[in-house]
Order: sequence, then structure tokens, then C-alpha cells
Amino acid sequence: MPLHLTKVAYGCDSVAYLRERIAVRAAEGAFVMTTRYLPKRHAEIAGGSLFWIVKHQLVGRTPILGFGEAES
Repeated sequence: MPLHLTKVAYGCDSVAYLRERIAVRAAEGAFVMTTRYLPKRHAEIAGGSLFWIVKHQLVGRTPILGFGEAES
């Protein structure tokens, strides 16, 4: 069973604005997010979901396809 993550949508004041930000980044290609550290249980998280938080509420879900190495 996959694990899930939550992420605060910092700077987003509405679901519509979050959707717009994701759509703009996805139009440029694959929607890639970076993290400072690779989660210890990353193998279990791949296939799970990233749940977005706006104003203290879970408002959206993005599938997590996997983790990769950072490009320099």
C-alpha cells in the first residue's frame, strides 16, 4: 500500500490559483517538484499521492510518479 505526503501550497489563497500554478508548470513539460532530502521511505511513497493544503484544508491531490536524482 503506497504512502502519501502533504504539502502546504505556500502563497496560494485559493484552489483556483493552485490549479493555475500547477497547469502553468505542467504546460512546460513534466510537473517536477524538488525536495531538500529524499524521504527515507521513498520507495513506498512512489505510487502514492501528494495532498495539497490551502488555508488549513486538504484541497487537491497530485499523483507521485517517483523520485529521481537532482540535476546540477
